[in-house]
Amino acid sequence: MKKRPLLVSGVLLSLLLCLGVSTVFAQQYQVKSDTLMRVYQRDTLTATDVSVLPLYEYLRADVEVAGVEELSFHLYGWGRSDLGDGNYFEDDTEAKLLYGYVDYRRDTANLLVRIGRQYVFSSIVNESLDGALIHADLGPMASFTAYGGLPVALDSVNNRTGDVLYGGRFSLHRGTLYDLGLAYKKSQNDSETFQERLGVDLSLGLPIGVQFNGLSVHNVDSRGWAEHSYELRIPAGSFTFRPYFQSFVYADYFGTSASGVSLFNALAARGDANLSILGGDLNWYSGGRVSAGLKVKSISNDSNAEDAVYTGGLLSLFGKGMNEVGAEFGYMDGDSDDNSYLLARAYFYLNRLPRLAAGAFLSGDLVYALYDEPIYNEDFSLFASLGLGMAILQDRLQIKLSGDYSQDPYFDKDMRGMLVVSYLFGR
Repeated sequence: MKKRPLLVSGVLLSLLLCLGVSTVFAQQYQVKSDTLMRVYQRDTLTATDVSVLPLYEYLRADVEVAGVEELSFHLYGWGRSDLGDGNYFEDDTEAKLLYGYVDYRRDTANLLVRIGRQYVFSSIVNESLDGALIHADLGPMASFTAYGGLPVALDSVNNRTGDVLYGGRFSLHRGTLYDLGLAYKKSQNDSETFQERLGVDLSLGLPIGVQFNGLSVHNVDSRGWAEHSYELRIPAGSFTFRPYFQSFVYADYFGTSASGVSLFNALAARGDANLSILGGDLNWYSGGRVSAGLKVKSISNDSNAEDAVYTGGLLSLFGKGMNEVGAEFGYMDGDSDDNSYLLARAYFYLNRLPRLAAGAFLSGDLVYALYDEPIYNEDFSLFASLGLGMAILQDRLQIKLSGDYSQDPYFDKDMRGMLVVSYLFGR
């Protein structure tokens, strides 16, 4: 555990050195620092009311190289140290590089080459990868993406020997009319298959502005469908209607590989249990000052034989300078005590408070749920948050202080505080 402070210092020092060296040769760069201090108390296995004061530092940089406009560098990482009583986190100090890659782009064939730690999000893949990615067009109506390397999520499972992640997507497209993709992904942990997926996705631009998006994912290992997600967006004047459907089979979605991470094994062990969601949102926008919406969502969960239907409405009012106030009311009609409740929420965001100070802003959020039947002798839950901040130096420096209060049947009264100092600079 004593290596952790060195790791934190090492990662942050490496980031700073990279930022410094990069910015010397940069044509254009942007660096953002977010320093967060949280304050709260928690019970641990050995003590009660343990004071937790984690101090986080997030650093992000985007650098374009002088003389080589196709080339850029991107870095983002964080470090944490608990200044409280300690022993709440597994390690009081920790650090992680979220991404750090070289990006090369050319207009020719829409070429993109990316090397380093990166986040790959496309179709069936949603992974952090230490490796390389390439994307290019194959003429005006086809393109491909391929990637390969070490899966970051599995680096703490045994060791990295035998770990690998690779895959890609081939697509046919024609402007905004359609985009049809076929994707494949495989990951191995200790040379054993962890996940192997095939997916097909489709986007269609239909007449009168209707848009269709769909995705189906097949688990090659279990030979079952893991996910189906489909939605339509139907505009009609100031209204937009979005019906959608989602279906997940736990065993095929989470997988049952013995070499995998065990966090979701309990869900995967539920076999053919299916979670399906059928819903629709109807939204109305008027002149940028008012929006209103209705939402209906039906949830069916085979694993615990529970069904629930949520029906709600929301209203938002917008003012000058991004000022906004809003409210939501809804009712969840479910089969158990914890999913049968009345929900009410109100929030506000007031920007540029001239009477308080130039550049100051104030935000608040209040969420209240009233259960049909008491749960552990409590029939409600409450969450309240209030924040105050100020932006100065042409908005490059922001200071925000916020406090949260919550109470519910599962967690006694809880108070938390957070101070955030953000600084953005570049040229």
